[in-house]
Amino acid sequence: MTVSKAPIFVNGVQRSGTTLVIRMLSKSADIKFFPRETHLFPLLWSLGNTKSFADAKAFSTFIKEHFPKVNNGWTEELPYLAEICQSIIEKDFVPQSSVAALDFLLSNWQGKYPEAHVGEKTPAHIYYAEEIFKHCPNAKFIITVRDPRAIALSEMVKLAENKRRNARFNLFSFIARWESAHILAKKWVKKYGSHQVKYVKYEDIVLHPEETVRSLCSFVGVDFQPLMLEVGVVNSSFKDKEQTDKKFNTENLDRWRTGLDETQIAVIQHHLSDSMKELGYDIVPANTAGMKNQLKNSLKLKAAMLVCQAYPAYFHHLNRNEKYK
Repeated sequence: MTVSKAPIFVNGVQRSGTTLVIRMLSKSADIKFFPRETHLFPLLWSLGNTKSFADAKAFSTFIKEHFPKVNNGWTEELPYLAEICQSIIEKDFVPQSSVAALDFLLSNWQGKYPEAHVGEKTPAHIYYAEEIFKHCPNAKFIITVRDPRAIALSEMVKLAENKRRNARFNLFSFIARWESAHILAKKWVKKYGSHQVKYVKYEDIVLHPEETVRSLCSFVGVDFQPLMLEVGVVNSSFKDKEQTDKKFNTENLDRWRTGLDETQIAVIQHHLSDSMKELGYDIVPANTAGMKNQLKNSLKLKAAMLVCQAYPAYFHHLNRNEKYK
């Protein structure tokens, strides 16, 4: 990639603290994250390949139309989105690969902040690490993880509140996403080393903020700033509308104990107990009487994880497709 310093990528499972991480690190003048999530690799995977773009105008139109669809926050960044599209036309840029498209976007962003580490946060880009590292061997990956029971409840609440979508929470698909992210995080740490991939627990950020943030700063190579600890709750399904302080909220760590029913807790623990124990999450007693078809689902999960290990992007594509759930 043509960015001047090691780029930073933040990814993991949705609602596991990725936004919190970039909000903290963005307090440093030496780090500038791309304005919004791009979902670039999944978008281009769904398209088939970058050769589908006949010319720069076609790629520009694709960016203009799809970025706001995958992240409503782009509606607040329309001037910069227009600037990107104009740059694509002016430079007659037609991507030859997904990573070339990412390189163009980050290089454009780097032009605004030539002395900073530029970064991008899309949780699903954990599935495309090999492609990113192949073309950017000095990249820094921060992967977040969180108690799957807490994420499950958060996603349920978020979907219930979203009146514009008809999507329903699929527990088994979520379990597959969480387990795949954990498996890949370990795989990337082993393959690329702890100096390039950092696996961090959301609970450590909330319970031990200064220690964890200092560790993140050391990892990416910037100085710790006390202001990094003053971001408070961000993007939370349970944010107190009257909350005005900037302290980390520990109440959301255990809301799943009353927010999920016993069957939901039992199913999550049935499939994820080994990985949860590995990460230090306690397994609680849960009534398994309401569990059904878990032997079949266990076999499906094992098969899915084999696909994930060998073909991460293909697994991600399948798990996003309703007919495979």
